[in-house]
Amino acid sequence: MYVLYGQLNGNGDIVKSDIAGLHPAGDANNCDNCSLIPWTLGHVLFVPSETGASDGDLEEKYVTARYRVMLDGKSFAKVAAHIKEMKAEKRAWNALINNCVTFGNDIAGFMGLKRPPGSNLMERKNYVERLCEMNSGKPQRALRFAAPSSSAPASAAPPAASKPKKDSDAKMSSRTAGASSDTPR
Repeated sequence: MYVLYGQLNGNGDIVKSDIAGLHPAGDANNCDNCSLIPWTLGHVLFVPSETGASDGDLEEKYVTARYRVMLDGKSFAKVAAHIKEMKAEKRAWNALINNCVTFGNDIAGFMGLKRPPGSNLMERKNYVERLCEMNSGKPQRALRFAAPSSSAPASAAPPAASKPKKDSDAKMSSRTAGASSDTPR
């Protein structure tokens, strides 16, 4: 589970985004099964973690649930600053105590959302669906990334994560979806 946040255009397409999520160190976007050992040990011990994108985060086939919250520019700036602080912390990952769901749950709490109890033990999909229900959310469609401004085809991969723009028109799309899992693929 992770949070995708950033700026949308007038059509609701993502034009700038960043990802925050807690996962065992080594689970990079460009590596298959890199975190197998830390992930396994993390079910018994606390292991080093990372807070950026992990393997599969931008692959639609791994999305099991999503929930989007729209914010005005001022609220977005506060939440983005909070996420930046969370990403700077060097938290240890543990499957039962400090995991991707608790990380997203902390962000949801900062945003003032109602949160399900026992989030640390919830499956990612169940957590996101319950969060959506508790906050009167609606089912979400697949995310749309704006077409690249270059001559790349429209089917190109989504733009690389970048820092969100901080202006008065910024919107936040907080997608706490099970697009990436803490399990090796």
